[in-house]
Amino acid sequence: MREQAEKLCKTSIIQKAWKNRQGPEIHGWVYGLKDGKLKEVINIKPGETVIDPVYVYDNI
Repeated sequence: MREQAEKLCKTSIIQKAWKNRQGPEIHGWVYGLKDGKLKEVINIKPGETVIDPVYVYDNI
């Protein structure tokens, strides 16, 4: 789950949204089959993550 959320941050759509309007936040949740509760695994806010330069879109 954590890796999927981090990969989402590498997309041009998310990077453009972060650059233009400081959003959205990326959340990764897991659903517990035994108790039926959601557990937050990761919460990434704009500017809180460092994206490897290979994945940064310069011309957004």
